[in-house]
Amino acid sequence: MLMNLNLTEEQCDELLCNTFSQTSFYMVNAKLVSIYGFPLAGFMALLMNKFNFFRDQGDLTPEGFYLTDDYLHTKGGFEYSEIKKYKKRGQELGFFTVKKIGTPSKTYYKINSAKILSIISTDIPLIELGYKRVLSGGSDIDIDNIRNFEDFNYKELQLLCKRNKISYSGNDKKIHLIMKLKKEFGILETDEKTQWTENLSTSGQEKHPLEKMNSSSQWIEKTSTSEQKIYPLEEIDSSDTQWIEKASTSGQESCHNINIIYKYNNMTCHGDEKNKKEKDSEIEKIFHELGINYTDTNEIYTSKILEVLDGNKEFLKIYLKRVYKEISRLSTVKNIAALFSAKIKEINYSLIENIKNKNKLKEKEIQETRKKEEKVREIIEEHVIKKEIIEYFLTLDKEIQKDIVEESERNYFKMHPEVKDLEIFKKASYSLYLQVIYKELICVIEKNYPELLVESKKRYEILS
Repeated sequence: MLMNLNLTEEQCDELLCNTFSQTSFYMVNAKLVSIYGFPLAGFMALLMNKFNFFRDQGDLTPEGFYLTDDYLHTKGGFEYSEIKKYKKRGQELGFFTVKKIGTPSKTYYKINSAKILSIISTDIPLIELGYKRVLSGGSDIDIDNIRNFEDFNYKELQLLCKRNKISYSGNDKKIHLIMKLKKEFGILETDEKTQWTENLSTSGQEKHPLEKMNSSSQWIEKTSTSEQKIYPLEEIDSSDTQWIEKASTSGQESCHNINIIYKYNNMTCHGDEKNKKEKDSEIEKIFHELGINYTDTNEIYTSKILEVLDGNKEFLKIYLKRVYKEISRLSTVKNIAALFSAKIKEINYSLIENIKNKNKLKEKEIQETRKKEEKVREIIEEHVIKKEIIEYFLTLDKEIQKDIVEESERNYFKMHPEVKDLEIFKKASYSLYLQVIYKELICVIEKNYPELLVESKKRYEILS
């Protein structure tokens, strides 16, 4: 993946800065995202933005450039724990070095341009880089030469199938995906091929449902061929009306083998009665609220609806209540419970779509409200910080103020050549005048007097 570049350090810096440089936004490199994920790539974009700024100003030192964790937190949105994490990760990868200098100590970053360029200059497609990141889990494995497919989870196996253009469906179990991949990679062993071909079943264990043929207590096995096998049944307990299939051998096998104990009244395996799963209490509660029994049949129908609703039980509750409400309006209905079961048997996809769409609209409204509230908070916070910094600035030595203001004013006119004079703001209020050139003021302070911003921040924290 790495490429050797025959460039000087200065040429590497120039090339890398040109790659990342834009004044109005941060540039996140797509290959860094595919290889290392978006958070680390975004962290590097912030560092490169500052690196580019200091380099253009000619203010890079042998140790690199000065940058605070507060800047990364406020400008980049990284939590302090994340900043610590990506500092460590970036140094491990050789992207940069970090050094603390002075008292109080300041953090300096030195970018390793050659290292970063050697990585982002790879000609491997983005999708391949992404597959490697996801499937390797950070290790240096060759995803074209995998042998232990059992170590991957279900989703990763699906991604491997997708990458290798192997068809699969949502019904495929993990073992099926593994077999398909082994076949594709040519490592499917003979016994595995046999097992796969027979659909993981062994002879003598095929299951066929039985159907009562007549009143003579005989049952006929449903088969896929024209041949039908007759099994006489023997009553073993008249109180429960249970029946056991007469075995053709001297012994009778257990319920879990070919000879099955049936309960005549509900056609279920006797052993299954003991192992029957408990019903979902949340869904059962919904039925009780509607005054309808949560029968086995209703449970089956409901599970299918829940699957279409992506497992969302709140949506299921809305769905069932809507169906019940529609039925309740019909005055001619004598048995609501029976009609309700019939209604939920056939899934109403238009109703499901309606429920999902309403939820999306609600979520969208909530998100928009949150964004507006966040925007207001940001504006208020920005105004408070600006006010505090200007107030602190006015307490500085008059000569320092003068130097900073003059340079800020020159920079302002460069950026706004259409503005000829700022005297009107000075006459109105000196504080207002400083707010007009605030952006340039901060840039000059960051460049020439960075310690003032630190002091201002401490003062603001004490006051707040």
